[in-house]
Amino acid sequence: MKKLSFIFLIIFIFSGCSNLNFWSKYKENKIKKQYTQLSKRFDSLVSEEIEEDKRAELEEDFSKYRNRINSSGGKDKEYNNTVRELVLSSDIKIQYLKDLKD
Repeated sequence: MKKLSFIFLIIFIFSGCSNLNFWSKYKENKIKKQYTQLSKRFDSLVSEEIEEDKRAELEEDFSKYRNRINSSGGKDKEYNNTVRELVLSSDIKIQYLKDLKD
């Protein structure tokens, strides 16, 4: 029992003293992947004749994505910079989709 407690104590100290960027990199890669999927849908929509229902759905998906990642900031500056870049890119595409509506 003492050995098990000692192992947990060592793991706890190690995890508390180390910089674990694993989770922030995972989150960053996840939001980049989602943005890439939305961008592919955007590109395919723009390359063909634009259907209003697909345009509206994509605009809504981009808006949901932007709002979700915009509120996901944390202490990691690199992650926050990535979020800012993706929010800005999403805003541009949302505005373009809105302009297509008119």
